[in-house]
Amino acid sequence: MTVLLTITVQAAETALEETFEELDDIRFKMENTVTMQTDQEWPHVWIRGYSRREIETALRADPTVASFEYIGLREGPFLYRINVTEDRVSMVDLVQEENGVILTALGFNGQWELRIRFADNAHLTRFHNRLKESGITPDVKRVREFNAGTKGTELLTGPQREALKAAVEHGYFTIPRQISLEELADEVGISHQALSERLRRASEQLAQSEVGQPIDEFDHDQ
Repeated sequence: MTVLLTITVQAAETALEETFEELDDIRFKMENTVTMQTDQEWPHVWIRGYSRREIETALRADPTVASFEYIGLREGPFLYRINVTEDRVSMVDLVQEENGVILTALGFNGQWELRIRFADNAHLTRFHNRLKESGITPDVKRVREFNAGTKGTELLTGPQREALKAAVEHGYFTIPRQISLEELADEVGISHQALSERLRRASEQLAQSEVGQPIDEFDHDQ
């Protein structure tokens, strides 16, 4: 059995609070955490929403940032390596100590959203308790158990499942299509942008379950 935990934690309790306050539309996405070498070193972090100059000015002024290094790409999103100060709790360490893996870590609106995979509920519970002991109050968004008998519909939210069901019933996936995205959106009663996003999320969840790999994304879940 595998357990997938989705939580949000406030930047005020972790890192980069002042950067979020200075640049309120900034977005972060961490790359894979498995290859990290030191306790306070973060994985490579993609940052978007502002110019390099604005980003680096905010990072220099942030008391939770010990150092940072620009890795590459001349136009956003920009790639950085960030080291946080030693007084910050290392979320990565807490996860790894319970044999967990951070699948995605996204920063937006003054908070971090993490999707973490654990081997079982015991490891997840110990991680949750250690967070609270460290002064971090996690907001648990979702806990899902995966095993050989997990059905695809159990992976989806209610709106995602209804959107996918409507798409199948109205022939959206047939070749040629029997209904356009706009027409299907009218049937469901939402905008075509919202429907497109729900179908994408549903397809992502099912594909991820099948191949056992997270699909990278830069925007937070909706």
